[in-house]
Amino acid sequence: MVHEGQAKHEAEAIAGNRSNWDDRAEVHVRSEMYDVGGFLADRAAISRVVQNDLSSLSTHLPASGVRDRSLLHLQCHIGIDTISWARLGAVEVHGLDLSPNSLRHAARIAKADDREITWVEGDARFASTLIDRRFDTIVTSAGTIVWLPELATWAQSIHDLLEPGGVRSQAPGRRPEESNEQLGYSTLVERLHCADQSHFGRHRAVCSPVHFQLK
Repeated sequence: MVHEGQAKHEAEAIAGNRSNWDDRAEVHVRSEMYDVGGFLADRAAISRVVQNDLSSLSTHLPASGVRDRSLLHLQCHIGIDTISWARLGAVEVHGLDLSPNSLRHAARIAKADDREITWVEGDARFASTLIDRRFDTIVTSAGTIVWLPELATWAQSIHDLLEPGGVRSQAPGRRPEESNEQLGYSTLVERLHCADQSHFGRHRAVCSPVHFQLK
């Protein structure tokens, strides 16, 4: 049971996180790291993040990769990675993020790339209450889930959104202020393992630290 004080603290933390990412979006959309102009100029470009995620996910995908597979990108930020998945052939692509300003930029960049992507504002933990459909592939990139206050609801939501036989990918990551000792690879494995055991019960899961498949 969540006490009133705890719920208030969590709500304040989430509001602060939303504001933080609204501000970051303004910086990132103009940064060399994201290089939005270069990305739009080269229609064949795929973000480094998606290249890395795809390399770990590919063994659980058909030879065609994500082509013609519906895809949900959780915590999508300004959409560069989401658009990259669309460029790889994913269809009915959705991107979800807590930050409305991030999504505003994501929609603008997608329009400039002539991509029809559905953008959804909300907490990734409750994605299944915001999106009324299922997906063949669900992706969450490095450095994202560590911003969530808990993973149990998040795992259940992914379970509810994933098609039978669908694949979910999660790359290890940490907050910038946390060392590997504070939230390292082994910790993330344990947390994902716990989420899998608690919320993917009747499905048989092919598991690793970065991806699993429900059958």
